[in-house]
Amino acid sequence: MLVKAKPISYTMISSYNNCPWMFKAIYIDNLDQYKVKTDALVIGQTVHTIIEEFINNWKVKLTASPQKLLDEAIQKYLPTLKDGLKDEVIGILNNLDLGIIEMLRGKDVESEKAVALDINLNPVDFFSPDAVWRGKFDFVWIDEFLGARVVNILDFKTNREATADPLQLQFYAFLAHHYYKLEPVDMVNLYFWYLKQEGQEAIIHTTAKYSEHVDEFIAMPAKLFEQSEYPATPGEHCRYCSVAHHCPLVKDLAKSPEQVQSKNIEELVDAYLPLKQALNIIEAKINEALEQKEEIEGAFVKVKRKEYNKTVLDEQGLREYLKSADIPANVLWDSVSITQTLFKKLGLKIPEEYVTKEVAYRIEVVNKEA
Repeated sequence: MLVKAKPISYTMISSYNNCPWMFKAIYIDNLDQYKVKTDALVIGQTVHTIIEEFINNWKVKLTASPQKLLDEAIQKYLPTLKDGLKDEVIGILNNLDLGIIEMLRGKDVESEKAVALDINLNPVDFFSPDAVWRGKFDFVWIDEFLGARVVNILDFKTNREATADPLQLQFYAFLAHHYYKLEPVDMVNLYFWYLKQEGQEAIIHTTAKYSEHVDEFIAMPAKLFEQSEYPATPGEHCRYCSVAHHCPLVKDLAKSPEQVQSKNIEELVDAYLPLKQALNIIEAKINEALEQKEEIEGAFVKVKRKEYNKTVLDEQGLREYLKSADIPANVLWDSVSITQTLFKKLGLKIPEEYVTKEVAYRIEVVNKEA
């Protein structure tokens, strides 16, 4: 099968590596026009939009308080979210160290920088029909050091685990080297800022090693678009798949709960991840089976029941407690739920009388080795 290739991005390569069927569904069959916009996607997009607006305003309003500009950006975009997501976005942005941002003052920082290369590795417009590889840098600036140019790329992450993907690092270095026409002695510095982490652990820095991966990226268009088969490969990525309800592993289960009841539990284990967004009845049936056994194996994954302690806060009582502690109104918004993260940021300890513990269970999915 030969199809017209689209410009290659890191997201496309990552999608293919996770699940070739997902890549084909989104980038060849265009099923993403019916995709489900997951909460994780909405949160990530909103956080990026708020940070971009904040930094763009901060660059021109040199005397304004960074915290005030950040609050203004939050107030502008927060109303666009459903209530359940507002607290998480605020919690993530509370981890934005404004002192680090302040270090960028005076540098020519570009936000949402769109770059693209043609087949000869020359820079072209992002939307050019000649674009073969392209990407967007959250923030990029160039330093001059002893006659050499250093390209600095800062990428904000809203996922929970602070584990930089080597593929993204390599691909960004590949784009930057050719887009900015760097000589071999010049450098690309990459910074991944994980906003759900705190302190120095939140930022992962690496100096890109460009030359090792040139051939791999040059061969990527043929690898992605000239395959004869695109198998569905279940795994943790299914939780965030925007086209999971089209997945061949689940067929028509999403349309008919009766189909679920007719399947054996092992088949449902394999269907669980891609169907999670479309049909919660599978989770209920797996949970019921896990009451009788420790774990269940399908062809691709296995599941087991994991016990954890769920912390339940008396939000109303804690809100009154915080007001009595003279927490400023701009910190304690009436619309914000009380969270453990908020107390940590304020340097306060939650009084024990406002906390209870409950035992809860969740399904833990383990990918089976091939």
